[in-house]
Amino acid sequence: MGKISIKATLKSAFVLYQKNFKSLSAFSLLYALFMMCSALSTFFFGKSVGSPLMLGLAALLMIAMYVLLLVVVPKAMLGIQIHIAGIIRGEKPGVRDSFTKTKGRVAWLISNMMMLVLILVIPLLAVIYLFNALKSPLSFLVTIPLSLLFLSVIYMLVPMIALEDSSGFKIKASFRLIKGNHVRVIALVFLTATVFTLPSSVLPQTVFKGHPLATLIVAAVTSLLLVITFAFAEVVRGVLYHQLSAQNALPEEPSEPPA
Repeated sequence: MGKISIKATLKSAFVLYQKNFKSLSAFSLLYALFMMCSALSTFFFGKSVGSPLMLGLAALLMIAMYVLLLVVVPKAMLGIQIHIAGIIRGEKPGVRDSFTKTKGRVAWLISNMMMLVLILVIPLLAVIYLFNALKSPLSFLVTIPLSLLFLSVIYMLVPMIALEDSSGFKIKASFRLIKGNHVRVIALVFLTATVFTLPSSVLPQTVFKGHPLATLIVAAVTSLLLVITFAFAEVVRGVLYHQLSAQNALPEEPSEPPA
């Protein structure tokens, strides 16, 4: 099993991203909209005490956030991978066409995520509870490797579900796909997806001590940055999948999406 090069992966991703920034940004806007709705709903809920108007706005934003989370964001994540795969093959895929090809795959993605939670997350929580009950300081020896394993597997699930034509659970295939490259995959997760979400999750609680307005401002700035960073992170994921699937001789895209 060959080893991928982190430097080569990032370089290839940047070239592809730079040449196709406009079309890729269409997918980023949807994810940024979700993040902004989440921040706004949190802000208005904090201001809703004694104000029916604020509470109503917060409720509407919360509904919009969940619609985006359960329907639009998964379609954006799957659609951008289909779009990237077309670009890698030398095609000029349309944004609308890439979204159309996600038909039938959102439920497939969600079911795989739920199965992964059952397999990895619930045992992880059980281990944390056990170590806490025993008052052992060594829980990180188990929790950190399991958490990193979860990240690496879920990272490859999205392009696999977007581009492969066989339905069912892809968790075992994801393990097989990244075999021998777990550390490199995890490194790329931290260099892209994880790093890009740190400002919105860390700054409000550390620098601004949870102040509602400051949290909203940070979220607004982060949402604007996501228009750039989300697409690049997804291009890295798509290029990585292309490299790993080439090594493993896995199919990349179906002729027709599943029903």
